[in-house]
Amino acid sequence: MRDAPAEALEVLPPEAAAPSPKPRRLRLKLLAPLTAAACGILVCALAAAALVSNARDAVERELDSAFELTRVNVAMRMPPPLSDRDTLEEARRLAEEVDARRHVSAVVASPAGYALSRVAEGGGEDVPQWFLRMLTPEPKTEIFAVTHYPNVLGTLRISTDPRDEIEEVWEDFRVVMPALALAALALAAATALFNVFVLSRIEVVTRAVERMRGGDLAVRAPEGRLEEVARLAEGVNALARHLQAGRAENASLQRRLLSLSEEERARIASDLH
Repeated sequence: MRDAPAEALEVLPPEAAAPSPKPRRLRLKLLAPLTAAACGILVCALAAAALVSNARDAVERELDSAFELTRVNVAMRMPPPLSDRDTLEEARRLAEEVDARRHVSAVVASPAGYALSRVAEGGGEDVPQWFLRMLTPEPKTEIFAVTHYPNVLGTLRISTDPRDEIEEVWEDFRVVMPALALAALALAAATALFNVFVLSRIEVVTRAVERMRGGDLAVRAPEGRLEEVARLAEGVNALARHLQAGRAENASLQRRLLSLSEEERARIASDLH
């Protein structure tokens, strides 16, 4: 049995056997506005995070200051246990006065835990719960015993109440964030419009190149007012002029070759006769 020729046994490399797939192309018409929108969303997210972080610190400072002042004030004004007055009623009035202030709440409770004083509305009803949870710091509480010797009549409890402060922050937040979102949307729209403008200029150059590929070397790409597009058009036009000159030179050479061929044919015919 004869051996097969070496050429028949040669194995083509993988690169030659299967052409490599073309890389996935991106459309600038979509890429630019999507990038602008993504940047806008990122800016909005960073701004929201900064606003929430600063607001939380501010709320915590306000609450700490209000709570400390209230604690000292209540400690100084608590009715003494040996007083001949109604200490429970005085503690109730003090609690209602404190509860009407900002950033703190106060309530008088019985030894069994029932509220004995009126609790004022703290606000914050319109604030979303998720926003309240983000901005509410660790609560602080102080409990004072309400006594009339020798009996303990109840307790006066003061606590931090951030709802009114958070409500003010929410009023600013829900104005600032939509404004930032609108600015990001406007940026994406402006980017899309500018992108359409630039691509329209590039499309004009592309159509000129397509006509040149079809054989019309007399066409010229308009340069326009954009520097980058003008440079691209200049390069395309220079290439068209070079190809046009080459075509003219080839035509001249072909005519010269035909002329020489005719002269040679006439000479040969003359020699034969």
